[in-house]
Amino acid sequence: MKKSMNKYYKSSLFLIVIGTTLSTQTPPFYADIIIVSIALIYALLGYKQSCE
Repeated sequence: MKKSMNKYYKSSLFLIVIGTTLSTQTPPFYADIIIVSIALIYALLGYKQSCE
């Protein structure tokens, strides 16, 4: 089975890693929620595009 990679894959993965890293910091950053939300939107857009 061939794994398809589209332009959203790397950017959503990068944003999830950054959001996870920010969520583990001692003074809580609330930007991590926004970054992870954007990553989820990118992932959903990429999934929708791969199904078409």
